[in-house]
Amino acid sequence: MEDKELKKKNKADKPEKSLKKDKKLSVASEKTVSKNAPSKFNFEETKEKFRIWFKGIQAELKKIIWPTKDQLIAYTVVVLVTLVTTAIFLYVLGHACSVLFGPLGLGIA
Repeated sequence: MEDKELKKKNKADKPEKSLKKDKKLSVASEKTVSKNAPSKFNFEETKEKFRIWFKGIQAELKKIIWPTKDQLIAYTVVVLVTLVTTAIFLYVLGHACSVLFGPLGLGIA
């Protein structure tokens, strides 16, 4: 008999929980409205946030492993060689297309 009474109590509690959730939702929506409301510009707070942001940037820059002078030169040479190779390949491809398709009237010049 006690089990039946407990089940009835539990069923009665459920609507109250949903009411509590509704109250929480209404409070949350009020908070979002108040956050969107215009506020005065606080220079000191903004200055402090900027200082913290800048300190974070400095900390991240200290973690960077910068390339040595020799590595930098080697990487630059690789980029330049790739650039020149690609330019030559595209020139040869364009010239070949002009020679092959020119007589057919499909070439550009």
